[in-house]
Amino acid sequence: MNHQKLATLTITIMAALTLSACTSHTKGNTSSKSAIVSSKSVKSKSQKATAKTATSTKKAGIMNLAQIQKGDYSSLAGTWTEVRTGANRHDATGIDYTDGGTDPITMTKNKIVNGQMSIQGQTLTDADGRKNLIFQTKDHVLTASLADPSVAINWSVSFYPKGTTDANKEEIGAVGNDRNLIVIWTSNNSYTQVFAQGPAKAVATTTQTSLNISQIAQNNFASLVGTWKNETDGKTIVVTNQTMNKPAGSHVAASIGAVVSGADNNGYPEVITSGAITVGYIQGGIGTFDPSIMGSAFEPFLIVPKNVKLPAAQGLYDTDDSDTTRDQLVRGIQSGNGVQPHTYYRQ
Repeated sequence: MNHQKLATLTITIMAALTLSACTSHTKGNTSSKSAIVSSKSVKSKSQKATAKTATSTKKAGIMNLAQIQKGDYSSLAGTWTEVRTGANRHDATGIDYTDGGTDPITMTKNKIVNGQMSIQGQTLTDADGRKNLIFQTKDHVLTASLADPSVAINWSVSFYPKGTTDANKEEIGAVGNDRNLIVIWTSNNSYTQVFAQGPAKAVATTTQTSLNISQIAQNNFASLVGTWKNETDGKTIVVTNQTMNKPAGSHVAASIGAVVSGADNNGYPEVITSGAITVGYIQGGIGTFDPSIMGSAFEPFLIVPKNVKLPAAQGLYDTDDSDTTRDQLVRGIQSGNGVQPHTYYRQ
């Protein structure tokens, strides 16, 4: 082999090796890029899965009892609806529970408010001031109770995560396990309120709202709203959805009343006030908070749900002659002329 052929062969071999190296390098780069793309794809899928899980958890509305006990109510965010109420009528039948209710409960990150009662951290505040709380978890239910129960009005608030129950909840009944629940109890007539997380469920409509004396006894006058007519003399009482607090200087014992339309005394509307539940009905009052009236500004006013018969009242009437199949408001009973002439029925 001459020198010229040897040089040509050498150049050919070197070119082949160079081409092979370049091809290998290109394949390596391609594999590396594929690995990076694959890694990004996996990461993207993982992030989406995490976000989906977080969204699902948020939608599920998991009640975090540990956070609640520390005063963080973030897990309670959303709409809460009163679904059941109960009260002791002191008529030997025990606590009477009814479905529904209109009282609100509101949540912020660090406060729960229900009427005049609120909870913040380890403290409950009501009309009588601030009170310390103690917490107990049993059967997956967290209950906040007053550290000192020897007070005028006692309280407890129980938090039921979805799916939990206990003997107390079974006694209340008819509230289900499909939603988070909050049960508020007070020693004032053993008044109990049950709130469920989420909007109110659709219920069959009725042509008439019934009197709820358990609510009225707690100054919730929603079931009183409407027009009531005396079928003997044709007079009416129109109860509005407005309430009025007793002004300073008023000599009336009651603190709040439902405003009656049309009546007025020195700029003060006529109001209906509540009272204790007695044998299935309430003896409240109707009158005005006008501070200029020094004597009694109210007359007796009975709030009587249907199917409740008033007991005989010596000197006034021997028997209740009204239509006890209907809700009634009874005003101004006089000696000897019975109940019916003074009874107003919802229209």
